Amino acid sequence: MILDAARLSFRNLLAPETRSVFWKVLGLTLLVLVGLWFVLRSLFATLLFPWIAGFFPQMPEWAGWLSFVFAILAGLGLALGLALLLSPVTALIAYGDPEAQAVFAAEQRTDSSGDGRKFAYVAQAAAPDAATKRKYFDDYLHNANVSEDWVQSSLGAFNYWNESQLTAPYLEPALGALDQVKRERKIFFLVAWLDAFMEGQESRSSLDVVERYLATQKPDTDLRLKVLQAVDELERTVRIREKYRG
Repeated sequence: MILDAARLSFRNLLAPETRSVFWKVLGLTLLVLVGLWFVLRSLFATLLFPWIAGFFPQMPEWAGWLSFVFAILAGLGLALGLALLLSPVTALIAYGDPEAQAVFAAEQRTDSSGDGRKFAYVAQAAAPDAATKRKYFDDYLHNANVSEDWVQSSLGAFNYWNESQLTAPYLEPALGALDQVKRERKIFFLVAWLDAFMEGQESRSSLDVVERYLATQKPDTDLRLKVLQAVDELERTVRIREKYRG
């Protein structure tokens, strides 16, 4: 149970809805640490190091970098911890927890910044109801007021792993929209779009949808290769499930 929770926490850390926040916090932490390093190294070299060197005359020169290494490790730990705090709200919403909306409302009240509004949009994409899924999918393709960054960050929450029955009907239209996505979105968005809608599925019927798209729509070589790459995990999942279910 503990190992499963740890595995899911790490997976959520790298999910689109938390990934951007994690890298932003990590980047800011490293930036601060660079400035802090100059201060600490100066203090260490002028005050502490001569005192320590008196006890260890043969201390190597690289020892002065130890303080910087420890500071970086502390910064990485801080960034990791902050990112892990963001996923639980999305998970509560996805699982339909009775306290999810109360927790979500509390988070909204404490953070009204741009990042806070983005996170609210991302978290709500995980809501396990058909009306929410319809609204978000329409946003993805037709609402120019929702930024591409918000859309991409919410794809993982929309296709949360325990909502495959709710999101399965969107796999076919998501594939049908690939030409639009390729034409209107940035280069890496297309891969995120495919990965999210494929990884959210696990059934033979979903695999059939992808195979039918490839056979009937005849996408160009670039799209075809990207679809084949994205569907690989779904195909392996289906085969494993069918094998061990007898």
